[in-house]
Amino acid sequence: MTRLEEVCARLYREHDYNCAETVLHAAAEVYGLDLTRDAYKAIGGFGGGCGCGHLCGAVAGGCAAIGCLRIKTVAHQSDAGELCAELLTRFEKETGSVLCRDLRPRLFTDKARCEATILAGARALDSIVGRL
Repeated sequence: MTRLEEVCARLYREHDYNCAETVLHAAAEVYGLDLTRDAYKAIGGFGGGCGCGHLCGAVAGGCAAIGCLRIKTVAHQSDAGELCAELLTRFEKETGSVLCRDLRPRLFTDKARCEATILAGARALDSIVGRL
């Protein structure tokens, strides 16, 4: 298990964050991002597939972390879009989908909730950040 996965698991269990919040909080801790409380509040709305089963919040949190790491002024002047696309591809390859409504029936459990999905997002993110 990578350090990012370990931190995700700890934060998810201890703080009751949603999937998107968990990944961004963990990325901030592991990668040294200096984020404001508002940044964490902003990502919170992406949990549960934006509340309606769409894009997995763990992926959204990973994309937010990539943005924080790679965007200096505006997104289109960075490689963040390409890296986020790669994140989605890696995550989908491991889990079979990037949609919460597809993932939840297969990966959610009453005991661990969405931890398996969050850890898959952490692995995908860490594989990209690790080579930057």
